[in-house]
Amino acid sequence: MTDTNERDRRVHLAATSDPGDAITAVLVQRYGTEETLRLAQDEDAPAPAGIPIAGFASWQERISNRTSTTTVADALRASENHGITITIPGDPEWPDALDELPAPPLALFTQGDRVLLDGPLAQRIAFTGRLAPSGYGTHMTTELVTGIVEDGRIVVAGAGAGIDAAAHRAALSSGGRPVAVLAGGLDRYYPAMNEELIRRVADRGVAIAEVPPHTDPTRARFLRRDQLVAALSGTTVVAEAGARSASLYTAQIARDLGRIVAAVPGPVTSEGSTGPHLLIAAGAASLVTGAHDLLELIRSDPTGVLARTQSRPAPEATTGRPALRHITPERPEPPQPPNAPGR
Repeated sequence: MTDTNERDRRVHLAATSDPGDAITAVLVQRYGTEETLRLAQDEDAPAPAGIPIAGFASWQERISNRTSTTTVADALRASENHGITITIPGDPEWPDALDELPAPPLALFTQGDRVLLDGPLAQRIAFTGRLAPSGYGTHMTTELVTGIVEDGRIVVAGAGAGIDAAAHRAALSSGGRPVAVLAGGLDRYYPAMNEELIRRVADRGVAIAEVPPHTDPTRARFLRRDQLVAALSGTTVVAEAGARSASLYTAQIARDLGRIVAAVPGPVTSEGSTGPHLLIAAGAASLVTGAHDLLELIRSDPTGVLARTQSRPAPEATTGRPALRHITPERPEPPQPPNAPGR
């Protein structure tokens, strides 16, 4: 079990550093949390080797501006008040899969059963897709989720509208125990229209965040959330997505981590089919048309050979569109009203 001081330091850094911050990750890996905090607070400290002077100064300023004497106490108190458990590397429940990210989380704030986050990667399957899916996209997501839950698998998704919500609802209605990854603190579920759904996920499965309570979701934190979704899962399924959907970013992260990526084809007349078709045409995802296809794909690749093949740079698509690696999300799911157009 990790010591209390290490836990407090990680909570401090999680509260004051941006999720996935490269400088924080390098310093923690190189020196540990105690020295990282000392460097953040020492105005006279020289920039460590390999870190630009300007970047280091900016990092120090960000940490300093967000630090107060009550930072850790506030996060711990709010977590206790909302039934949030704090897990850090070294704890038995820490999901080692997250350590494969270039900048692993400093801590996880969870509500529910943390055991669902650990164990074989093949047990967890992520679903991602449009905020405003078609009936077809919702139907296919429901069918796929129902099938994998019946096979004993765990569904992982963000907490957004659309495909995320459809995946969680299908998992819950099938008796599953899903994992919801949030971009903001667990004291206020976002989006508000999904509050009851996220609460049910936390009760039956687990809801997690990389940031402490009282932290608002931002564009960067939505993208970071997508990294966690991909890292926690052995397979990522793109159910429906536009050509520049944030879901393609999630697929790219999964490929970079050597995970399996699957995509659901759809009508060529539907804009929501463009993303999956791009992935399939570029050789960046395997085509799946139902739960049977998906489960066969997972079972046929127990050692990750297919996933590692997928993780190579994707070729140019025959449509003349750029390779997947160069497709960046047009809108990574910023805060928006419930009736805003989907991705």
